[in-house]
Amino acid sequence: MLRSFLKLRKKRNLRLRELYSYLIGVISQVSREAKAEAKWIIEEVFENKFDFLILENPEVSKELSRIHNIVERRVKDRIPLQYIFKKAFFFGFEIYVDERVLIPRYDTEVVVEYVLNTFNGKVVRWLDLGTGSGAIALVLGKHLNGFGVASDLSMDALRVARRNLTKYGVKVPLLRADVLSAFKESCFDLILTNPPYISYKERLNLSPEVLSEPPSALFGGEFGHELTERILSESLRVLVPGGSIIIETSPMCFEALQRSEEWNFFILTKEIYDLSGELRGIHLVRKS
Repeated sequence: MLRSFLKLRKKRNLRLRELYSYLIGVISQVSREAKAEAKWIIEEVFENKFDFLILENPEVSKELSRIHNIVERRVKDRIPLQYIFKKAFFFGFEIYVDERVLIPRYDTEVVVEYVLNTFNGKVVRWLDLGTGSGAIALVLGKHLNGFGVASDLSMDALRVARRNLTKYGVKVPLLRADVLSAFKESCFDLILTNPPYISYKERLNLSPEVLSEPPSALFGGEFGHELTERILSESLRVLVPGGSIIIETSPMCFEALQRSEEWNFFILTKEIYDLSGELRGIHLVRKS
């Protein structure tokens, strides 16, 4: 990669379109989203929209040094662009992220959109459990009626969440808590959570990019479903009768939950699928 970049730098009057093609070729070695990532790099470096830049096709020699540093970190070190640029996008919001928190993903947007549609117009007391970057709390605080709280065991994550909530003027209390132990009985109408649900034995199958994220946000136990089962168990105490818990999960974790004792205390209201037909979440209602 370094040699090809040095050859690129020696070219006279190098234009953006040629640089874009080069970036796609290099990034495709490590990513299925090479075109999107190449566009993002160009927009960040040139501080303008890609569509405008590609039409203008400016000379790019002055920016090559910075671009090389970005590409080297992305391809050689396998660092996600979100961590390199310290930002991610979630529900139209630009979210600050770094290695202290999980990178917000579109899959989670599908679950959050379901929540907003389901509870639209209702006044609810809600909890974003395991808030991480605060992305979910930000969206719920902006669009959901009622009162909300966001919690996480990690103080580092809470600091990132506070930064994002403050940026957009969303006043959601943040609380350091180990799952639901800090909350009173029957204090929530709704719990929304994206807990870690990957098993430890799956570590070898994960990409270096995923493994750069906090392990506590990835691994849910030896088999992956242990933490989700604990959340389900403790939610029986803090949810009101008829209250909802909406969990982002995997098909494997979902199957394990259905075999748990806690499952008998809930009614499965909805299985939430993404556009590709993959299970992304479940909506459970606590039996009265």
